[in-house]
Amino acid sequence: MVSYRSKQITLAGEYAITRDSVTAGVKSPGSVASVFGVYHFSNSKAALLARVDLTDPNTNVGNNRLTRFIGGASYQLSPNLRLLQTWICSRTRAARRLRHSRRRGRKRISRRSSRSNAYNGDTHS
Repeated sequence: MVSYRSKQITLAGEYAITRDSVTAGVKSPGSVASVFGVYHFSNSKAALLARVDLTDPNTNVGNNRLTRFIGGASYQLSPNLRLLQTWICSRTRAARRLRHSRRRGRKRISRRSSRSNAYNGDTHS
């Protein structure tokens, strides 16, 4: 773990290599990385925070990596009590590839249909 802290900014990151199994069978190599930061506004009890987690439970298998984005804001009510509002977005590598392939497929279909309309003499699409 590596970190930096000042009065206004806190930054930290860590990386770990894992060996784990779902059942008591063969242990698979994996990795976990996390980076986060907090920005404290000057003369205020408010702060913004952001974090990114990258998890790959099995580095020998493709399309199983999970990326999680976390963002939010906090307000310090007292020295021991802080209100926190967060937003979390998780994406897998497989879901991203599927979404991109669907987009490319739609573009190909629209190109083919506009070409076939032009060959048929239809100029309005």
